[in-house]
Parts: sequence; structure tokens; C-alpha cells
Amino acid sequence: MSNDNMKPSNMSIDAVPQWLQAMLELQQQQIADMHATQQHQYEEIQQLSQGTHAIPTSTESNTKALKEHLGAPAYFDASDLTLYSSWRMEMLAKLSVDGDSIGSLTNQGWYINGRLKDRVKQKFHPWMEACEPALRTPDNIMKHLDVLFQDTAMQQKALEWLQSIRQRNTPLTIFIPDFDTKILEAGDQSWEDRVKISMLKKALTFELLQALVSADEDQTYEGFCTQLRTMDDCLTKLKNIQNSGRRHYTPATHTPTPKNNDADAMDWIDSNAYAQARVSAV
Repeated sequence: MSNDNMKPSNMSIDAVPQWLQAMLELQQQQIADMHATQQHQYEEIQQLSQGTHAIPTSTESNTKALKEHLGAPAYFDASDLTLYSSWRMEMLAKLSVDGDSIGSLTNQGWYINGRLKDRVKQKFHPWMEACEPALRTPDNIMKHLDVLFQDTAMQQKALEWLQSIRQRNTPLTIFIPDFDTKILEAGDQSWEDRVKISMLKKALTFELLQALVSADEDQTYEGFCTQLRTMDDCLTKLKNIQNSGRRHYTPATHTPTPKNNDADAMDWIDSNAYAQARVSAV
């Protein structure tokens, strides 16, 4: 074998037809394009998958938001202005709890308007109609309603009531809620518990004050009211027991020996007759 035959030949590389090289390059390009397409499809699938999972969550969230937890406040017609304060608190509670369910601030403003009727509706409608849509917010509406219907002297009246009221025969279960209402109307935000306790004690019956003498008074107003209710229950039960005992107890009685009035009368008659007989004899 000659040395020429032992040397590697470049004929196999150089002799590759041009058309074959072009085919190989095209094939490589197709493979690269296929990989790019697969990657793009994979990314789209991932995005669709994430969107599919997000839809139920969003739907569930919207369902929860649409559910209202509090009932609609009663209509306010200004037939009794003393009810405005309680209606106002009820409306504010509704907006605080279910405001998201009702919608935007403008929607909440129209919601308040929808709970007005009769004379209130007539007096409030001009302001609502003239107001710019952006200003029809719950805060602005409630402020205007306060101007129209809130009792400006309510605080002073409540203070006078607290200073003069006495429990007397009013049951404690009725008296304490009334007392609490007047404290709120009088503006108790800055009052300390000891002030409210002192005012309440001044109004209590003497019987409850006696029971408090031997008690360790609670230092908080809420705790003191609970303590009073417990004492009042005990006093009521004690009265019931005492009254029940009086109904069933019959004291023993001794029947006195009847006097013989007839015999006494006979003795008296005989004595007179005897005296008359002696006078006649003389």
C-alpha cells in the first residue's frame, strides 16, 4: 500500500454537493423555528392557565362583594325629628358594612336619597338636583341632612335630662338603656367612666345604692352597669321569695274565751231591783 493511500483525503468534505449543504442548513433552520414555536406556545398555555385559575377567584370575590350583610335602613320622613339621630346611625352603619356592595360613592349617595320620603324628600331634592355629580358623596349628603333635620339643642336637652332624672319606679332594664342614649346624645366622647358612673349613681333608687355600699364597684362604666343589673336581679329574686313566704304564712291566733254577757246583765238587773226594793221598804 502506497503512502498516498494512507493519507486522509479531503475529498469527502470538499466533495459535498452544494445542494446537500443547502438542505442541511434549511433543516437546521426549521429545527430552530420549531423550537421557537414550541416555546411561544408554551408561554401562551401558561398565560391561559393562569387566567383560567384567576376567573373563579374573581367571580367568587364579586359574588361576596354583592352580598349585603345588613338590611336596608328604615325610610326617614321627618314625622318625628327625634328619630333622625338613630336613623342617621343606622344609615352610617349600612354604608360602612355594605358600601362596597352598593358601589361607588355616587351610588352610595343615591342610596341615601332612596331612603328618604315624603317631606324629607321634598326638602332635600333641590339640593340633590343642584349638586354636581362628583359632590353627591355620602359625607356631603349627611352633612346637608344634619343641617335640615338634626336637633341642634339635643345635646343641651340631654345634659338637662341627665342632671334631673331619677330612676324611681322605672325598671333598671329600661332605665339604663335610656340613660345610655342620653349620654350619647350629650356627647360622651370626652367623658371619663367615673363621670358617667357618678351621674348614674345619682339617679339610682335608694335600694340599689344600699346594695352598692358593700360591693366592690367596677371602675369601668360598662362593667358598673353589668354589676347593677346583677344586683337588681338578686334584689328582685329576694323580694319574690319574701312575698311568697308572706302568702303562705298564717300566724297562730288565740280565740279569747267569750264573756257571759247575759249573766252579767242578769247580775246588773238583779242589783238594781234589789236597790229599788230597799228604797220601797224604807
